[in-house]
Amino acid sequence: MTNFTATFNDKLSRLALDKIHANPKRWNQTIFHCGTAHCYMGWCDIISGNWDGDKRGVSQKTIDLMGLKDYEYAEFVDPDNSLARLEALHTFHVTGIFGVKGIDIHGFDRDGLDIDKIFDRYGYNREGYNREGYDEEGYDRDGLNRYGYNIDGYNIDGYDEDGYDDEGYDEEGYDYYNYNREDFDRDGYDVDGYDKKGLDEHGYNVDGYNVDGYDRNGLFDTDL
Repeated sequence: MTNFTATFNDKLSRLALDKIHANPKRWNQTIFHCGTAHCYMGWCDIISGNWDGDKRGVSQKTIDLMGLKDYEYAEFVDPDNSLARLEALHTFHVTGIFGVKGIDIHGFDRDGLDIDKIFDRYGYNREGYNREGYDEEGYDRDGLNRYGYNIDGYNIDGYDEDGYDDEGYDEEGYDYYNYNREDFDRDGYDVDGYDKKGLDEHGYNVDGYNVDGYDRNGLFDTDL
């Protein structure tokens, strides 16, 4: 039988897959060669006798021997490949059919999309959003995460999770220390304890006199 992909080395591929099935603990799809564990192409490298001991990749001889184009090679070395997907890719290059009805046992086609051609095997659509509407970083189309905050940490009203805007003021206009933009607290006094009229909570100014010109002892300020 002639392979669907004429140059595909189905015999070497089958030997590598059989080796993985027989020794699953010696299969690590995330790295070419690591100790006694190897990815699919790593096993092809070893079985072909072309591995030169370099753990960083597969020998060019093996790549050429597999008869794959660059993008086809990339499909086989994808670190997220399951064994089922590797089997489906193998079958595709032999028969031209990817899995059953074009999908593997996990429900995804050769392009990694589900049966509805909407979400990939990582759960994202072509726009980069998952079924809940969030991208890989956890933000929706409006740039907000599931808690309603943008990448800078502010909600649609411009406040962070503690209730402060980018200048450090809450909805009522007070900062972390409970002072407003005019530097008065919620009771209307500045850091020194005086209101906008310059009087403290007892009605005396910085010099100790009330609006009528008397000090705390009831003495009149003749200069007023």
